[in-house]
Amino acid sequence: MSAQKAAVNFFCIGAQKAGTTTLYHLLSQHPKVYLPKEKEAHFFDDDTEYNKGLDYYLERYFPDQAKAEWMGTITPSYSLFEKVPERIKESLGTKVKFIFILRNPVERLWSQYHMNLSLKRESLSLADAIKAEKKRMQGSLRHQKRYSYVNRGLYAQQIEYYLEYFPKENFLFLDFQDDFVSNLQNGIKKIEEFLKLEHHQYDFEVSMNAFQKNGKRKRIFNRIKRKLGLSAGFKDFQASNKKDKIAKPELSPELEEELLNTIFIQDIKRLESLTQTDYYQRWVLKN
Repeated sequence: MSAQKAAVNFFCIGAQKAGTTTLYHLLSQHPKVYLPKEKEAHFFDDDTEYNKGLDYYLERYFPDQAKAEWMGTITPSYSLFEKVPERIKESLGTKVKFIFILRNPVERLWSQYHMNLSLKRESLSLADAIKAEKKRMQGSLRHQKRYSYVNRGLYAQQIEYYLEYFPKENFLFLDFQDDFVSNLQNGIKKIEEFLKLEHHQYDFEVSMNAFQKNGKRKRIFNRIKRKLGLSAGFKDFQASNKKDKIAKPELSPELEEELLNTIFIQDIKRLESLTQTDYYQRWVLKN
């Protein structure tokens, strides 16, 4: 089993709504990287799946594991649960590498909340959803993942879970704005250097997230419709793209400042110490 244990050797553990789908589509193109067909392999965070054992995990997600130098998954909820890092260490050893993309926690929360609204998963106001989070987190695993608006943004707390079991040099911390939004190619270069991967010519035009995919599908459908002279049927197509129906409003600076300073400020200060990066300047002061 030792050879198998060494095969799965990296994870992107978050954050949700911080470019993880983009990363999945890009790293999947690299010939030396093996990612499962399912972007998120929920094993170490799911008691039922975890109890099926490591052989089950390997057989389900990594059937061709001998074909790549780097095997892993991009599973943002792995940063959410305190039990996950210990399970990873016990199953795979201490040489596992971790990529963590950090995004302004209020912007991340805002994006998650409006995703849930658009998918009709959320009926509460944002304020009520935040108040209800602690109770919801005591519910089913699905609810814990779905309604963890604040908890998913407590990055220092999450990193501290992992540092109990893995050395700090096993981690690459990326900034969502700098390394994905502003300069995606540089962010991918940092990952290649971290994993000691040969440089690859990626297709950066590939559809990266659900909105882009839906937009691409909509454009394709429109082209087909024009060619065939069709005028009906598009309503059915739109109905299959629920996320296109609700536009996400802009996050007001006042609300962002309030949430940063009342909910996340202490965690941000701890994060600065852990990563040696001035996130207070980036996220709170923004100048």
